[in-house]
Amino acid sequence: MTTITHTWEERTPPNSFLSDWWHEVDRYSIIAVVFLFCIGIVLSFSATIPLAEKNDLSPFYYFARHIVFALIGMTALLSISFLKPKQALRIGCWVFCISFILLVLLPFIGTGYDKGSIRWLSLGFASIQPSEFIKPALIVFSAWLFRFTFENKTNFGIYLSLALTIVCCSILVLQPDFGQAGLVFIGWCVIYFTAGAPISLLAVIGTFFLVAVYLAYTFSFHFASRINAFIDTLFGTTSSYDQVSISTEAFRNGKWWGEGPNEGLYKWRLPDGHTDFIIAIAAEEFGFFFVAIIILLYIFIGYRTILRLFKSQDNFICLAGAGLIINFILQAFINLAVAAKLFPPTGMTLPLISYGGSSMLAIGITLGLLFCFTRIQADGERKIYFH
Repeated sequence: MTTITHTWEERTPPNSFLSDWWHEVDRYSIIAVVFLFCIGIVLSFSATIPLAEKNDLSPFYYFARHIVFALIGMTALLSISFLKPKQALRIGCWVFCISFILLVLLPFIGTGYDKGSIRWLSLGFASIQPSEFIKPALIVFSAWLFRFTFENKTNFGIYLSLALTIVCCSILVLQPDFGQAGLVFIGWCVIYFTAGAPISLLAVIGTFFLVAVYLAYTFSFHFASRINAFIDTLFGTTSSYDQVSISTEAFRNGKWWGEGPNEGLYKWRLPDGHTDFIIAIAAEEFGFFFVAIIILLYIFIGYRTILRLFKSQDNFICLAGAGLIINFILQAFINLAVAAKLFPPTGMTLPLISYGGSSMLAIGITLGLLFCFTRIQADGERKIYFH
């Protein structure tokens, strides 16, 4: 791959800072993101009521928290998108360092909230899930290491990024959190593929991944139980109280136009209806067409981002942007596939829509970095580079 190096070029804006940002950023994707945030707020109004009743709280306790989380996530998104790429890179590296330290300490100071996995760090008033932040941060950090490789014509950056990725995946597997581990590994593979990795080497990596899945199924009861439960669900031998089965029943009950806002019945039987299976509540209350709109919004954001990445002349932008958008879209579609009984349960939330402080803030950081890196100036090409 040809090495691309440039110097930072400053430009005196003829217009206001806000006006320049609006014309440089992908405003259509910003609008799509706002729509998804609003959809999440609407769905949270209905989806969080069963959780509040279960915990003897005000019916709108979790709904109010969701609004706060959404505003925090949107603030992070907009704030980072205003930065210069070099500043955003520093933010990504700092987030990686902090989240990596928390991930290492999690087995000793973390909590599982009786869910079978130690994934959270309790702060008393809230909790943090470091794995949500390690995903975008590791992508940015790895892309920076790959750029170091291109400029110095050495493979050290590739080896270091792979080592860090393996360490992060290993810690996530020990939690156990196989879904997030898979996303982290795939994020690194996307960067390597974008950088021009040989097909033969990618085949070796793919084989290694399949072997890792086999070993996880053989030696991890947590992983094997989820796979077996998914197989039982496919063949109809599982209990009707299984969350995936309840989710598919919610889809059927919603049909094309849904039962109406807050009229869903299956949300009362879905323990994770406000997080992992919120799309099932959307399907039951608003119908298949509403779900199709959500899917199209994700596709639209991915399509727009890839188009803008093609216009970039900086290798870091291409690598980081590709990793971030694939990670974002893949998480969304894995969540949708799980709810539709097309993929084993992973514990992943639906980006921008599901309830959760860590996930909302992490997605805000992810998209903020992405919108910052894909800003295009008036002449149609990015002229702010890293060196």
